[in-house]
Amino acid sequence: MELHQQLEASQNRRMANEDRYLRNLERKEAKASHLIGELIRNGKLVYYINLRTQVGLLTGKTKESTSKQSLYDYLIRNGYV
Repeated sequence: MELHQQLEASQNRRMANEDRYLRNLERKEAKASHLIGELIRNGKLVYYINLRTQVGLLTGKTKESTSKQSLYDYLIRNGYV
């Protein structure tokens, strides 16, 4: 196998891996969107999620953010989706 063929095969693997990662991330974000709520506080939009215990019961605590993406990241990072 020539160097050019090796580089092309490596690039194809890299692109396929990135495509799988993005599809998986989109799937997880779609699941997470059902867990994120919206409310307006002092005229500003605030996103929130209800936090749960290990057993799955609601604790009454919430996590709030002005960025929906940060809540997506939190839910994915902590294995909620």
